[in-house]
Amino acid sequence: MRRDLLKRKTTVLIISVIMVLCSVTFAYATDESAQEPTDPKAIEKNISEQKHFALFQIDALVDMGYTYDEISKMSLDQVNSILTKDLNAEELASYNAAITAIKNGTSPDAILATPPAGYTHVAVVPDGGGTDEWFHPNVNTTESTISGIVTDAKAGARKIFNNYSLNYPDIRYSYYICGEWGEDPGYENWCHEGVDLKNAVSPTAAVYSPISGVVSKSSTSGKYVNIYNSSLGITMNFQHLNNVDGTGKLLEGQPVSAGQFLGNQNTTDGHVHVQVCTHASCTSVHSGRDLTLVCIKPYQYIK
Repeated sequence: MRRDLLKRKTTVLIISVIMVLCSVTFAYATDESAQEPTDPKAIEKNISEQKHFALFQIDALVDMGYTYDEISKMSLDQVNSILTKDLNAEELASYNAAITAIKNGTSPDAILATPPAGYTHVAVVPDGGGTDEWFHPNVNTTESTISGIVTDAKAGARKIFNNYSLNYPDIRYSYYICGEWGEDPGYENWCHEGVDLKNAVSPTAAVYSPISGVVSKSSTSGKYVNIYNSSLGITMNFQHLNNVDGTGKLLEGQPVSAGQFLGNQNTTDGHVHVQVCTHASCTSVHSGRDLTLVCIKPYQYIK
């Protein structure tokens, strides 16, 4: 009987110890999760405080396809280099003025220009697409449509990179979509003409055409190709490609089949830009460096 009593006491003691350890583990895990916010705005605020980046810089980096983890590992010099490399003199002056105003305390940290008239607001764009984004009225991008748009952009990215198993963040497709306003200092007069697609696991991923058609314009030096499809009544433009064969299979006037290789995602830009216009045999590359949206939504043609 004494042995049985000792066994019962030992069992009770072991159970008590296990319960205490479980409680401590749960409390620790709960405390850890509380320290790591999942709300995008809270994450941006944490990065800003830890790295001394302006909130608008973080927002602009997200709009360029960087994840919060990638941004948190950057230096301020890297941030400034990335955000200013494509700005002209006037845009650079706007960027620098915003930085100076924040440092001097004459302007709040989050600097946003007034959204253009008629633009629609989306609080959070799924799959790393950013917060408080604004869109041109022609693209009908709203709280009720954004989920479907992101789903279609993902399908398009998978098709163009010919890899149907990739998911965010291995591929990125929602960070700068059609009709999106640039908003941040230096970019406040930009409106995106297409969608940026990024293969993050293969920096030089092959890019394939989702449509058939005829080459209306190609440039090896400019790293782009335009493909006109008369049945659809559209010209699809691909930018930021290496290995565009402007004197061979992608010679102007040559036919292109759906699924044909177009080039490789280049490492300088780190993504492929795709836009669609309704101009027959268009030879232009619509820049998006103003608030006049020329192109139409590309999603139905790329997915």
